[in-house]
Amino acid sequence: MKNQLVSRQHVVLAWALAVALAFGLCPTLAFAADEGTVNGGAESASDAPLAASDNVAWGSFGGDAAGVTTGALPLAQESAELSWEQDLLRTEGGFANVSNLLVVDGLVYVAESDSVWTEAGSTVTNAVLRAYDAQTGELKKTWDLPYAIDSACRMAYADGIIAIPVSGGGLLGVAADTLEPRWFVESGLADSAQSLNSVAACDGCFVHTSAELSADWTAAASTLVRVDAQTGDLRWRLNDDEDGSYWGGAAVVNGMVVVGLDNGALRVVDFATGEELSETVVAQDARVRSKIVPCGENEVVFSTTAGELVKASIAADGSIAVAGRVQFAASSTGTPAVVDGVAVVGGSEADYTGVLAEVDLSAMTIVAKHAAAGDVKSAPVVAQGADGLWHAYFTCNTTPGALYGVRLGDGAPAAFTVFEPAVEDQNYCMASPAADGEGRLFYANDSGTLFALSHDVTCGFADVASTDWVVQEGMLERVVSRGLMQGYEGLFRPWDGITRGEVVAVLYRAAGEPGAGQAYPFSDVAEDAFYHDAVSWARAEGIVSGYGDTNLFGPNDPVTREQLAKMLAQYAAEEGGAVISAADPAAFEGMGGSELASDWAREGLVWCCANGILSGDLTTDTPQLNPQSGANRAMMAKMIVKTLEVIG
Repeated sequence: MKNQLVSRQHVVLAWALAVALAFGLCPTLAFAADEGTVNGGAESASDAPLAASDNVAWGSFGGDAAGVTTGALPLAQESAELSWEQDLLRTEGGFANVSNLLVVDGLVYVAESDSVWTEAGSTVTNAVLRAYDAQTGELKKTWDLPYAIDSACRMAYADGIIAIPVSGGGLLGVAADTLEPRWFVESGLADSAQSLNSVAACDGCFVHTSAELSADWTAAASTLVRVDAQTGDLRWRLNDDEDGSYWGGAAVVNGMVVVGLDNGALRVVDFATGEELSETVVAQDARVRSKIVPCGENEVVFSTTAGELVKASIAADGSIAVAGRVQFAASSTGTPAVVDGVAVVGGSEADYTGVLAEVDLSAMTIVAKHAAAGDVKSAPVVAQGADGLWHAYFTCNTTPGALYGVRLGDGAPAAFTVFEPAVEDQNYCMASPAADGEGRLFYANDSGTLFALSHDVTCGFADVASTDWVVQEGMLERVVSRGLMQGYEGLFRPWDGITRGEVVAVLYRAAGEPGAGQAYPFSDVAEDAFYHDAVSWARAEGIVSGYGDTNLFGPNDPVTREQLAKMLAQYAAEEGGAVISAADPAAFEGMGGSELASDWAREGLVWCCANGILSGDLTTDTPQLNPQSGANRAMMAKMIVKTLEVIG
């Protein structure tokens, strides 16, 4: 049974603290794993060395490569296909905690913990670690965890071991191949301590911080540990009775651990010795509840609860200097992803609507802001799609608990929906997505459901094959996802001819549907026709002029290839500032049949050929222009996408 619709944003802190108090989960166990038991029952695994996997697609919260992955991922709802879904651990009337997802050796790992309030006010908790086949969703491995996990459990993988933060502040090491327990390290804090920070992996070790909470829900006493990944040996522990880290996470930069604190400071600790090197307030009257992300040889970037993105440099002696900051939201606990010198980070505006911002890290200026459905608490996944553009995928803490996306550098003001769960699977979502590097995305929302999405290049159209040229380089996806062309009754009809009225309607959508123009209407364009406003606009803009002096446009006439090239070139000139008269004619003149082009169409054809928008009929040794032949919907899809690329 699905959990009742409830906002974790309002109840998660109180619930997590109550669970920790109820369970008192802080048993006394040895750091080493050569003997002993976990939770007084399950025997620990052998301490024989484990082989580290070379196939780690997503090894920590936010990913190992600052949230960046490879593979052609779903561009929008039309090209995202639900591969499989799994109901995670939950009890009727219960409230489930779900960890971040790890993707290692083709398996998706997730830790789960479910609690139920009883009449006496206490809770009964189950917890489990599971591994699903990333491609099929088949459950491959499962192990009952001896400890509950908190509301935000941010695991990490290294050297064959999965490190799991558990309630009470401890860290549990589990062998990824067998799911056998290897070691457990206590927090040394009160039983109510929480492990909501992400685990960092570096040089065969895990670094993790836990904290107790004060009356105002800020981190107070805390502990920072470095643990050997395979043996569980405690290399060092740094305790602090006053200031702690909560819902964040450390980074290791140039042999130093950098962690954000709830007092708005960064703390720098020597990775080798555990010696505290410095602590500097970088966010006055705000908290650092973001994972610290490296963004240069000696620089890190992170968000603050005041909605700032801050870049700081860490000197060789551990001293800290703020290198830049920019206000991108009213508040944020989002962790940034970094690609090509741009940080992608989410948060909330003052009216509680969400925002995903792109920030140039060299200038610390906002490149773009994208409106989102709700507070973006997650760390985004960033990937280069089949269209060659960078995309970011993220969740929002609101219903329906969907997965959203934006095209980076596109300037689009709003996010688009990549996947919306079925009604029974809708709920709030603070979780971050993960990727497997093979075109699949994974995420879970508060319904207790794990979703796996794959890339469907056909956008679900039954009459389009994945081998058709119209899907190459994401042409079909891009024209459909941008709303420029749509199908009908599950068909795209790629090889059907397209009319002059339909072409202008596509150009009108590409221009953002600015409204009908003021020019005199064509006599054969009816006021109630779907293309009326588009044709009127195109005439006013100088994109179309009709048939000579007849005041006729011929909206239902099949468009020819040279007419289409002329319209696209005029669109580029009027809407994109292209200087079409300066195009190199070599590509045009090298095509067979170029001498058959009409004089009025030559300039447009030259420009389209020079910019790769029109490549000709490639079924013969010499590409054929066929200027008077008809154009089809597949050609329109490719040519409008290419035109928009050329004019930016």
